Amino acid sequence: MIWLEPVAYQLRVIDGDPAERPPYRATGLILVHEDTAVLKGFCGRITRPDIAEFYRELRRKGFRFAIAERTGNHRVPFGTRIEAGEFTGWWRVDLDRFDG
Repeated sequence: MIWLEPVAYQLRVIDGDPAERPPYRATGLILVHEDTAVLKGFCGRITRPDIAEFYRELRRKGFRFAIAERTGNHRVPFGTRIEAGEFTGWWRVDLDRFDG
């Protein structure tokens, strides 16, 4: 017997109709860990409205949290810095409390 478990999503941000296959404005990888989306390798131009739409979609898919590691003074919009534990220094978004 085999078991295939969905463990990742690919985010692609575009301007225009997806059927026309416009170039990506931004892209990123979302790893799935229970009710937490681990955001990795995001690059490109992502606006605050894009982020709000993205968080709403994560919530619709059943995620309760999103976490991401950021370097330097970079922040995660609508997130709070994790101050203790295994992910100290990462950022966390409580999607249940997000109302953007």
